[in-house]
This record gives sequence, structure tokens and C-alpha cells, in this order.
Amino acid sequence: MQPPLIGITAKREENKHTQIILNEYYTQSILSNGGLPVILPTGMPGNKAELAAIKLDGILISGGGDLEPATYHGSPHAKISGLDPARDELELSLVHACLKHRIPLFGICRGLQVINVAMGGSLYADITDQYSRQIDHSTKQFDLYAHTVDLLPDTHLAEITNARELRVNSLHHQAIRELAPGLKAVAHAPDGLMEAVEGTGGNYLLAVQWHPEALAADPAAQAIFSDFVHAAAKYAADHR
Repeated sequence: MQPPLIGITAKREENKHTQIILNEYYTQSILSNGGLPVILPTGMPGNKAELAAIKLDGILISGGGDLEPATYHGSPHAKISGLDPARDELELSLVHACLKHRIPLFGICRGLQVINVAMGGSLYADITDQYSRQIDHSTKQFDLYAHTVDLLPDTHLAEITNARELRVNSLHHQAIRELAPGLKAVAHAPDGLMEAVEGTGGNYLLAVQWHPEALAADPAAQAIFSDFVHAAAKYAADHR
């Protein structure tokens, strides 16, 4: 059996030349759990997203800069950065394609926020200004356990990690404000922020606010990737 093909979105940076950039943590996490990563470049039009998605067995929406506030009916904010409307268009379109074709979908950090927005939810543009109860969510260190998250019982995330509490890293200043229809919050930070969601529509959809790809030695982080790749392999077996 061929390993499942996992599409991973990447960010774009303008230096001397325009570069498509993806942290190797993502590709290594897919490879080490039996998948084959395929990088999906920012700049690919959103109307090509469905064509790309149906050739793949799973989609991972990766971390990165902020979403354009207009995508979630938000307002401009001084702390918003890293905007790339082309990336927004591609990733929002990929989410819709995955939902339409029931392709396994996994979101990390920005990816969680993209999925929530694509399905009709909203975001805090900056949690330090807009969320009254908070801990430090923006440590800027991938290898640092920043805080814990509480997992709801009887959820897929609790089942695959065999845990009710996880230690996580934290590198974000935005978060889910209003949860989209079709999503269920399954983990929360000690200050109440939503840290993980699952889909309620029957297809594989999981998204987390932390960065499990950077926690290679963490059993729970690897269990999450293993589960996603397994779901993609099952999709491939059923559809290829």
C-alpha cells in the first residue's frame, strides 16, 4: 500500500526573492508517521484548491501569520501582522474542499483559526487586548511547555492521547472567539481559551492551537500526527 499523500500549506515571504517557506517540523512529523508530505504553495489560486485537494489523502493547514480581519468580519488592529490575502484565499478554499469531499483535515495554530473562520466562526484579533482572563500564550519558543490544556472526556482527542490534560507549547496572539457551527471545542487552556476543536459532521477534522509538530519527543504530540496520517491512509484505501 502506498503511503498517504498529505498536503501541507506554506507561507510566503518577500525578501530579495519571493520564497515559499515551511518549517521542517511539519514534513518530518508526517514522514515519521508514515505519510508523504506535499507542499501546497501560497499563490495557488483558491479556485485551484479543490483540484489539488481531491488528488490528496489529507490536508494540514499549518501555522503562520494572521488572517485578514475581513474574513471573519473583524476590525483592523495594531497587533495584526503577517497578512497574506492569497494564503487566506487558498486555505479557506481548501477547508471547504475537504468538507465537501470528506478529506481528512488537520489544523495547527493559524490552521485552527482558518478552519473556524472558513466554517463561520470569528477570532480575537489580539487576546491580550480583547480577552480578559489570560495566561501567556505567546512565548515564541517552540520547545517550551508554556501551559496545560484540559481535554473534554469522550472526545477523539482525549481518546488518541489517552489523557485528560496535556502540556503544550504556545506561540499565538489570536484565538477562537465565536466557535463555528459544525465544530466542537474539545480542549481549553486554564484561562478558558479554546485550544482544540473537532468536527461534528462525521468526517475527520481536528485542529489544535499549539504546535505538536515541534514536540517530537512528546508521546501525545506524536499520537496526534499518527492518528491524522492513519485517517489519511484509510481515506486513500477507500477512495483510490
